[in-house]
Amino acid sequence: MDIGAGTRTKVKCDLAFEVVRTFGEVRLEVTGGSMLPAVWPGDQLIVQSRNPNKIQPGQFILYLRDGSLVAHRVVSRDGDLIVTRGDSVPQADPPFPSSEVAGEIISIVRRGRRVAPELTFGRRLVSWLLRRSEFSVRVLLHCGRIEWAR
Repeated sequence: MDIGAGTRTKVKCDLAFEVVRTFGEVRLEVTGGSMLPAVWPGDQLIVQSRNPNKIQPGQFILYLRDGSLVAHRVVSRDGDLIVTRGDSVPQADPPFPSSEVAGEIISIVRRGRRVAPELTFGRRLVSWLLRRSEFSVRVLLHCGRIEWAR
């Protein structure tokens, strides 16, 4: 019996969610670009379990959404509902319950070196530009591919 790609992805995401919740930590490779410039496709995220009730705005979290894992920064919180957004995405994600939080991203591994996930002034400035220009996102990703090829 062949399991479809979507089903395999959902199973992998569910497994990663359970690993971080049960064992306290997991390392995952990033595939998307919504967190540029802080996180690049190919980076690895080190995620540690956190009490979902203690998640606050500004934290970089991993959560389960419709069978997929999403790593975005918390924008706001209203009781049990959390709102996140990718650093380079103009619109916020729909609110979700804190029970979907897998953990907090404590570190990014890029080319074997750890990088802090904090949103520095420089990253804020680049994020602001990326949220306003899809062309800038494409240029940045292209430059990153050239850099990775070296």
